[in-house]
Amino acid sequence: MPYTPGPWKIKSLSLHPHHSIETEQGETVCYMVDHELDAKDNALLIAQATAMLESLEELTEWLRSNTGPKDSSHEMLIRAVEIIKAAGGTIL
Repeated sequence: MPYTPGPWKIKSLSLHPHHSIETEQGETVCYMVDHELDAKDNALLIAQATAMLESLEELTEWLRSNTGPKDSSHEMLIRAVEIIKAAGGTIL
């Protein structure tokens, strides 16, 4: 599943109660509307989505290289792989 490459950033739109999630090149990824009190917090989280996916991919690769099936981190590795696949990320 392709997605807009990151990093993404939040841009508050001063004329309206909205937040825009954009790439560094100014391409709009999505808008968040401030109808709810947590809209800005949601926008901040969404803006970090590509960085979180990249970090999870790196962590998964490290876990695969440095742990085994009997290690307690194996269940975390399985869950991380599921999340990466669901997000359309890359499993190395």
